[in-house]
Amino acid sequence: ELYKFFLNKGLHPYHLPMACEYVKECKCCQGFLCDNDCKNDSARICLTPAITKFGAHLLDECDVLKLEATRNDVTGVVCLWRGRRLTLRAAVVVLAAGALGTPRLLLNSSSTLWPNGLANDSGLVGKNLMRHFVDLYAIKPKTRQKISVNFKEIAFNDFYVDNNQKFGTVQSFGSLPPASVLVESIEEGLIEGRFPFTGLLFKLVKPIVKFFLARLFSRRIILATIMEDLPYKDNMVTLSDKTDEHGRRQIILKYHIREHDRTRIEAFRKKISNLLKPYSFMLIKQAENNERIAHVCGTCRFGTDPKESVLDANNRAHGLSNLYVVDSSFFPSSGGTNPALTIAANALRIAEHIINI
Repeated sequence: ELYKFFLNKGLHPYHLPMACEYVKECKCCQGFLCDNDCKNDSARICLTPAITKFGAHLLDECDVLKLEATRNDVTGVVCLWRGRRLTLRAAVVVLAAGALGTPRLLLNSSSTLWPNGLANDSGLVGKNLMRHFVDLYAIKPKTRQKISVNFKEIAFNDFYVDNNQKFGTVQSFGSLPPASVLVESIEEGLIEGRFPFTGLLFKLVKPIVKFFLARLFSRRIILATIMEDLPYKDNMVTLSDKTDEHGRRQIILKYHIREHDRTRIEAFRKKISNLLKPYSFMLIKQAENNERIAHVCGTCRFGTDPKESVLDANNRAHGLSNLYVVDSSFFPSSGGTNPALTIAANALRIAEHIINI
């Protein structure tokens, strides 16, 4: 129904790549593991074959504490494995701990040779933190037929650049968390805020709210707008001064939305709201919520100038011959779309580069 609606509006909707085999009773397994073994994620396509066919080993329940390095090479990966401290050694070390975990590890690996953190001669490790501005639109379809909300089916990019203003993509969101989870989130927000009495009152109406949310969202299709944010050096991942018993420091996130971005967010909302008329819909504003760090990226950007980047064009850390980063940390800009395919494509590119060294 929505596909035809967008076509009639002169847009260009398309079917999202799902990386799914669609076996019998397939649920697409958005956000959780697949019990039908038909979801083509990194575990099924990469990790399992590496272990079963190519001799790779997986250390589970293992925390990486820091990296040891000379001025030119990483010499060891210090880990805590099931309570035992050990150091792993390899010719090449590849980090893929995510755009929060990777800079945390590099900053936590400071030494006399790397006083500001490993690979941080530029001072940019952890800087330029980006996370997409995401809003949700809960649309009530005209059909009375039962709808499936698990599938992230359609998207369109017609507003990616519109009248010289850059917005982003619009795509199916799939299902929201269960009503019980949504209710707990609301209650937590009330209690953590400055309205404890309101939190107590909420407990009385909690069952009613849960029923209302379950009924409301079971009959609605959710679309997400994904808009690019911009890299700013003062949006960052940094570490606290306190350490735990293993020498690890906690992450501190600093993120500030500029007025320029607020204006873009409101303009995008107005455009989508006008587009969806005459549908009945609910706008769930999440773009300004700093607890929603969707698609976080950019904290170890790559580039050609070691003074303005952390990694080179092949995602190797400047100044270190054997350290690579292949998660979304390398993004120099966030783009206005889901980054998963870009991350996967780049990882394949870097893997081929390492093989051919």
